[in-house]
Amino acid sequence: MRIYQIIFCFIFSVILSQVNTENMRSDDLNLGFINQLDFDYNYEGTDDVVTEYAVGYRLDYIKNQRVKYFGVINFEQGYEKEKDQDIDIFSNKGFIHLRNTSEFVKNYSYELFTQYEFNDFLLLDERFLIGTGLRLTKNGKMTKNYYSMGIMYESESYSTDDENVSLVRSTNYINNTIFLNDNITFKNVIYFQFSIDNVDDFRILYDASIDFDVNDFVSISMKLNHRYDNDPINGLSQYYTQISNGISIHF
Repeated sequence: MRIYQIIFCFIFSVILSQVNTENMRSDDLNLGFINQLDFDYNYEGTDDVVTEYAVGYRLDYIKNQRVKYFGVINFEQGYEKEKDQDIDIFSNKGFIHLRNTSEFVKNYSYELFTQYEFNDFLLLDERFLIGTGLRLTKNGKMTKNYYSMGIMYESESYSTDDENVSLVRSTNYINNTIFLNDNITFKNVIYFQFSIDNVDDFRILYDASIDFDVNDFVSISMKLNHRYDNDPINGLSQYYTQISNGISIHF
């Protein structure tokens, strides 16, 4: 076992980061297909009305306790309606993410993943990435902890720039899940991403969520997403924060 620990530590010291979908991963141990529908809705109203909604679908296929597949589709829009004015769409984003995790030695797994994404708020017309990584699992009595590192190829195009940006990024995350009781789960996930060619081009992402299980099929969640980009495109803000709440249906 010691040789795998040495390999893990060596790669960890070289490459760091991750795609921000780790907080969506299911901890369900049942074999077969698992479905989840997510609905988020926010409303603010004075003379101006701001409405935001998001819908998401996740499909897990657990072949056995060592091989798992994970897919997510997510779409979000935000609308603003000023008095006596037309409706303005200020937020439009979505992504599709596919991932396979296979355990090759107890607590050590490799991951393969790909993602397509767009985000009008960040002026991102499209992002495509594909990559692989190595993950270590360390569980406690009331916690689950995952440490992962890897590497990915990323291609991006922005509405402010006619040229595509293609580069290789590191990929690393630390995922801490705390089971406060049988019905309440608290998740913290932190990512660090940087370009292999330019260490000043890095991002730090933090995702947190608390889920309340109403019953076996319905849960209510509150989520915080924070992003820091040290080298944003064309003068965009370095900081981006989103707070949302919603309901999930499991079947």
